[in-house]
Amino acid sequence: MPYLCPICENELDIIEERTGSPGFRDTDYYIVNKTCNCITYECDSIAMAILSYKNEKLKKKNDCEECGVEKATIHYPVKSWAGEYKDICSHCFKKEMEKLKEQYVK
Repeated sequence: MPYLCPICENELDIIEERTGSPGFRDTDYYIVNKTCNCITYECDSIAMAILSYKNEKLKKKNDCEECGVEKATIHYPVKSWAGEYKDICSHCFKKEMEKLKEQYVK
């Protein structure tokens, strides 16, 4: 199923793969078939955010929890294993992705 890039709205695909032994399973996400270069860092958090992009409930509900200016369109996982998310706009999503890239790419 194609998803939309939260920055430019071009299509991309996300593959979900269950890994680990029974009782200790996890889901790994892979971003594939991108038709843009907006996604500069790929990880499970970014993929999960893309999966939530344009959730109609978010658009009607809140302003961005980061900037407070634009409407939230992304349910961004802060600590997904603990159920902690924040609702952010596409502009702040790009900032979060750049932070992750700076933090983990050396």
